[in-house]
Amino acid sequence: LRSARSRTTCCATRCALSLGGLNRFDPKTGLFTAITHQDGIPGNLIVGITGDASGHLWLSTNDGLCRVNPRTKAIQSYQVSDGLPSNNFKQNAVFRHGNQLIFGSENVIVQFDPDQIRDDKRPFPVYITGLTVLDRPRKITGNVIRLPHNENFLSIAFAALAYDQPRKNQYAYQLVGINRDWVQNGNRPVANFTSLPPGHYTFRVKAANSNGFWSPHVASIDLIIQPPWWATWWAYALYGLLAGGAIWGYIRFSTNRIRQRQELRLNRRQAEQLKAVDELKTRFFSNITHEFRTPLSLIIAPVEKLLQEGRFDGPMLRLIRQNAEQLLRLINQLLDIAKLEGHYMTVSPMQGQVGDFIRQIVAVFQRPAEQKCITLTGPMDHLPAHEHIFDADKWEKILTNLLANALKFTGAGGTITLTAEPVWIDEEMTEVQFQLADSGIGIATQHLPHIFDRFYQADTSTTRAHEGTGLGLALVHELIQLLGGRISVESEVGTGTRFYWTLPVRPVAHTGDFPRISETRFQQPANDPRTPPESTPQTNPIGEQPFPSRILIVEDNEELRAFLVSELATTYHILQAVDGQQGWEVAQAELPDIVLTDVMMPRMDGHELSRLIKGHADTDHIAVVMLTAKTAQPSRLQGLQDGADDYLHKPFSMTELRLRLQNLLNRQQRLREHYQEQFSISPVPFAAAAVTHPFLERIYELMDERLDDPQLSVEWLADQLAMSRRTLHRKVISLTPWVPGELIRQYRIRKAAGLLQAGHTVAETADRVGFNTPSHFTTVFKEVYQQTPTEFTANLPNNP
Repeated sequence: LRSARSRTTCCATRCALSLGGLNRFDPKTGLFTAITHQDGIPGNLIVGITGDASGHLWLSTNDGLCRVNPRTKAIQSYQVSDGLPSNNFKQNAVFRHGNQLIFGSENVIVQFDPDQIRDDKRPFPVYITGLTVLDRPRKITGNVIRLPHNENFLSIAFAALAYDQPRKNQYAYQLVGINRDWVQNGNRPVANFTSLPPGHYTFRVKAANSNGFWSPHVASIDLIIQPPWWATWWAYALYGLLAGGAIWGYIRFSTNRIRQRQELRLNRRQAEQLKAVDELKTRFFSNITHEFRTPLSLIIAPVEKLLQEGRFDGPMLRLIRQNAEQLLRLINQLLDIAKLEGHYMTVSPMQGQVGDFIRQIVAVFQRPAEQKCITLTGPMDHLPAHEHIFDADKWEKILTNLLANALKFTGAGGTITLTAEPVWIDEEMTEVQFQLADSGIGIATQHLPHIFDRFYQADTSTTRAHEGTGLGLALVHELIQLLGGRISVESEVGTGTRFYWTLPVRPVAHTGDFPRISETRFQQPANDPRTPPESTPQTNPIGEQPFPSRILIVEDNEELRAFLVSELATTYHILQAVDGQQGWEVAQAELPDIVLTDVMMPRMDGHELSRLIKGHADTDHIAVVMLTAKTAQPSRLQGLQDGADDYLHKPFSMTELRLRLQNLLNRQQRLREHYQEQFSISPVPFAAAAVTHPFLERIYELMDERLDDPQLSVEWLADQLAMSRRTLHRKVISLTPWVPGELIRQYRIRKAAGLLQAGHTVAETADRVGFNTPSHFTTVFKEVYQQTPTEFTANLPNNP
């Protein structure tokens, strides 16, 4: 700053252009600090700079002059309003002559003595001039302002009596109780407050004149925001009374509760006893109903056999079977009622075409309707042809019960019509509306509200001939409610009855998400007297088979087990077990081809037996067929999840059972043939990677480890597999057409064919596949390939 004027001016100008303000360099720290327009320098461009005798810096800008105190950084600006002829000064037009400072502006030269410029430091008063509450002016009376709690949005105006350039007066205020420090408000003579909480405040304001001198006078006023009524002292007193009353009430309530505790305990104990008795009755009812299925199986299965053989009176046997099947239907209804009552029945969606499904159910009732000379129609033309998701099992029970009920109460020459209409939402079928109308005897008006009650019957002379159990319609009503549907009925005595019900359906999102409805679900059994009898599966008797298939029957009912043994012993070698534990022991010891097991057994049930068989390396090849009285779909799904290969419910058809057993044996035979093809007589070498069964993969890995060892034996292989020689024998013949010794021999020869094809000599090949002499190897090789190793090599496609 003490250097030549031109140098100082040039430096200041360059800095102003680059940083937009005045830069100060500190040689001690080597740092620059800047004073910019935001700090009070007028204008955006410094065009000149010089100093005075007092050490102040004078800056000329494009918007006036300013004086900067380098020590305090205080800035005092001067413009046209302060007496300057112009605010726009020229670049580098600055000169100091003695105590005179000269600056060049647009039109004139400004010359003055900075020592003659003195600040106004005379004290001046500050006053609070106005109050606005919720944008409405209020009159200030006295030194205290009182406002209710909902008028806490206010503005306070004030003024400083400094008349030298009042527009440059500066203000600062403080609301004691809210602001800890003074709030700088610039030249705005008003302070705004919003959402002030109730309380006692003091508003204070002070001011500075255009020279930056802050007057010692401070204006103040008290401000009281009154609390709402619920926050006053008398409100808190009321709260105290209420709290005391609540405590007194709680003590009284606790006293009453203690007084009644013994009675509540007694009531709870009685309720638990009643619940236990009810659960015991329900469990007994369910168990005894399950037990009915086994004797029914012993009735229906022999009758079907006698009907097939045709040795006895056919109508009498058909009457026996018809009544046994009717008893079975009643048992199924009782079981369904018990499941619904115990909340064990769940929705089991399946995938299929709704129209085809309903038509199949109607077709089952066509023959009984024709026998009674009743016209049964079921047009389904309005239902879409594509598939939907619905609970086929419960739909079947609903439709079967309602159609059977209509047939029961409709006389000869009557009509029964079942219609189904789709309900569309956004071009998707979401429900199906059914109507079943018959021309039967009808139902009296007083009985209509009760027909869906369990065991309810209209006890009149007209209905006594059609007496039933009162379970069918109750089951229908509860199944429809379980599915989320609705049902209603209209009837008139002597005219007929109309049932209306709605069942929901869902569109198919992805194919395969749900099990499909079987196409043969409603086909009549092969031994039905209304259809021609089919022949029994053609299987050879035991005497004509060198190795008859072995079937293990695991059944705790002695009569049913004896019946199954007598029926299957002519075709298969039968093993027996009385429960799951014994069945597991026999399965490990004998390794049968198929295990036919019940589900509900003592010590170990059928599900656990199936999991053990399928989870053990020695027995995982054995097929498991579950024969059980539990017919619900969740039970069937659990059996299949446990590894069962097939699932058949009681009562069962012996013809169907024979077919299922034969299909499983045929599948095992095709598996053996598949592995035999891998050893077929061809010049292609055997590839163990083509084997998919993990047990065979393990055997081939073990044989590869010691293929060149002549002492490789069945005993060593069984020891490596941690099983007995007998178990290994049964396991190998269940998967391949050979015994273990022959399997080792076939594997050596097939590996030898690959080595010969790769170019190895006969002697080297014989040594690498475990033969002591080439001559023995040649003899065995010729037995398998019908040619010597030399002839085999000569006939390879790559040889000339």
